[in-house]
Amino acid sequence: MVSLLSLLAFASAIKAISLWEPTGPYHVGYMQEILNHTTPNDPTSPGTFILITIYYPTVQVPNTTTPYLDPISASIFESTIGEAPYLPLPTNVNNTKGVYGYPDFTNFPPMLQDGFAVLNYRVSDIQAAMDNDYFLAFVQQKGLPFNTTHLGIFGHSLGGAAAAAVMSSNETNAARYKVGSNLDGGYYQFIDETGRPTFDVPAPDLQRPFLELAAENHFEGNLSDEPTWKFFDDAQTGWLRDVQINGTRHLDFSDIPLWIDLLDQRAVLNRTWIGPANGVRVTHLANTMLKRSFGSISGFGLRGVDEWIDEIPEFFVVTERGL
Repeated sequence: MVSLLSLLAFASAIKAISLWEPTGPYHVGYMQEILNHTTPNDPTSPGTFILITIYYPTVQVPNTTTPYLDPISASIFESTIGEAPYLPLPTNVNNTKGVYGYPDFTNFPPMLQDGFAVLNYRVSDIQAAMDNDYFLAFVQQKGLPFNTTHLGIFGHSLGGAAAAAVMSSNETNAARYKVGSNLDGGYYQFIDETGRPTFDVPAPDLQRPFLELAAENHFEGNLSDEPTWKFFDDAQTGWLRDVQINGTRHLDFSDIPLWIDLLDQRAVLNRTWIGPANGVRVTHLANTMLKRSFGSISGFGLRGVDEWIDEIPEFFVVTERGL
């Protein structure tokens, strides 16, 4: 998922869910829209529309008789959205539905060709959703208080690679993305069909703040086993932080480890793909990094990112550029 955000819902359909108390002064509301958009060559077909969900702070107390989020996901949205100075706009293709029960990771990671296709449609779907003909018209129609000139974008896995691709594209709206982040995603745009790095074309210099969060088992404190990250990082002249979170693996940057630990379910998983770090702790660390980097859109600067890095023993800075 690109978030923009991916949601794996682990919910009971027979029981109402009460949202946990937010840490900020607001509750969380949401609205959804369907964008009729065809995604060609979609390995998760059919790619016939995009579901767009907008989460926003509100003083309205949620209706606890209507279960629309599991309590774990709800608590995260409550504690982060209610105090963030910006609004998340998730995009989702129509068949990446909520997962009930335990995800089967036996087919993870996907085939290389599927990865290329997913990267391409992540980019095209984001561009379609944020196109002026749709997004600006939607904002005006709904009377939404959005700043449409200053956007941020982040994603996990291939969604993170897509975030960098969107920011570096020649598309008209690319300059509106003022900050971005990649959560442990390999840059498939820099490898060939055999999986080998291909550096024939220079990596793009975003010249804008970009945060990379890396799994420990993926990087082990250096970029020697991930040449696409080194290739990308070496090209950046703007603010860049490449930060490893110790004790993590690839799926620690989704919401999976959060509900695994809150529901005490580590012992029953069929595959790991989750590091030994506590899921609640990792989620808090990653979310705070994103909030502090994206706060630069609202004029808070980026100093808070480095202050947070200095405070947290699990963080290990792999690459650092800019002040």
